[in-house]
Amino acid sequence: MTVAIIAGVLYVGLAQYDFDFMRVITPSVEMPRLGAPSFNFVSYVVEGYNPLTLQVFVKFQVDIEVEGSIPVTLVEFRGEAYCADHGVKLGDFYLTSNVTINGSGRYEFPIAISLTPQGVDHVRRNHLVSSDGGDVVEVRVEVPEVKARLMVGSVNITIPASSGLVTTVRFTIPEEGFP
Repeated sequence: MTVAIIAGVLYVGLAQYDFDFMRVITPSVEMPRLGAPSFNFVSYVVEGYNPLTLQVFVKFQVDIEVEGSIPVTLVEFRGEAYCADHGVKLGDFYLTSNVTINGSGRYEFPIAISLTPQGVDHVRRNHLVSSDGGDVVEVRVEVPEVKARLMVGSVNITIPASSGLVTTVRFTIPEEGFP
């Protein structure tokens, strides 16, 4: 009788999984479906410049709209920047400290930009314009790809390199001058 009860329970359990024993013993976790976040650039502030290393430190403010409230920590964000008009490498950029996103809101992303000597020279020769308000740089910057890595809880997620962007960057040179 006991054997018949055990066999009956096993039969019913296997029938629920189309008699696929691996599905019975393999746990399945239903992940919540999240929509793609939307990003809206708000502003940036140049926080510093190191003329010896040709590094510029910038803090970008971005409004992010996301569904759900699962905390996600951006631990790596990096890429290369080129002059879109002439193909000259201007430098590399990377996130200087982790940013945790807890749902929709405004977030600050601290980025270091390591300029190349060739990039500085190229901008100085080709994209520096004198005006009444001071010297102005205007350059179309191309970022061919961005690499990112996230932490969701204790899970490390590497985002495949995403296709880049082209944008125009325009700023006035501070009184200290251009590097």
